[in-house]
Amino acid sequence: MTQETSTSGQETSAMRNQQLLRVEDYDRFLVASLSSKDHRCHVMALYALNVELAKTRYVVSEPALGEIRLAWWREAVTDMLAGTVRRHDILEELTGAPIEEASLHALVDARQADLYREPMANMEALIAYAVDTSGQLEGMVAAMVGGNIDCQVNARKVGTAWALIGLMRALPHNLGQAPEQQWDYLPADRVAESGLKDAFSTEPDQRQALCEIVAGVCDVAGHLLEEAEAGDQTPPAKLLGVLCHSYLKAFSKAGYDPFTANFEKGTLARVIGLWWASVRL
Repeated sequence: MTQETSTSGQETSAMRNQQLLRVEDYDRFLVASLSSKDHRCHVMALYALNVELAKTRYVVSEPALGEIRLAWWREAVTDMLAGTVRRHDILEELTGAPIEEASLHALVDARQADLYREPMANMEALIAYAVDTSGQLEGMVAAMVGGNIDCQVNARKVGTAWALIGLMRALPHNLGQAPEQQWDYLPADRVAESGLKDAFSTEPDQRQALCEIVAGVCDVAGHLLEEAEAGDQTPPAKLLGVLCHSYLKAFSKAGYDPFTANFEKGTLARVIGLWWASVRL
């Protein structure tokens, strides 16, 4: 399987990672851009790796091919840490970063759940998925920038909150995909309790049921943020937390309706707020 990135002109691996992140994950691009210059390229590359892993389900036609793609990345990061760096922008920029093999493998393996799009039995299952993906990622970033154990734990909480909020934001998109890509990850027990039958229904009782479930997930995210903010945090985790609060505010204004919440409104204010938060770090 070929995963190489070709060189072109005077562009560097770092520049191409930045461009990938700017297009695919603008929020994390902002967080990485405001990180310390000493760590910026490594943080950008790790976030870019997350993008490549997360989009696996969208670029393969069947789970088996996704497994192959993830296996390539698993072997590639192992080789990188052993001193053999495959020709890829992300791997080239991650080389030399203070990062553990087990953590990288866990980040890769967590994306297997995306390939099969299995429903979440309960809130605990949804939280576990968020911990294994974004929570794991932010813990790695905290370690990469020199955060102590407490910082890493709190970063994982922020990352978990980010994933939960992001999953709720993306709910209309994921439920509206073609059958082979559709993924309903709402906690099945909450769905049964609420009487939700059709998330797309505009019937008052159905929309209220959906909003109550989303509100419950956002409430968990809010508590995780409170816990993280009560302890030591690295700059990237603090900045991501600022964005979490911004999206939670947008959800609250919309009554936790993912179909009507306007996440684009206030984008400039969000960027300015993030910059101001970075100045105060």
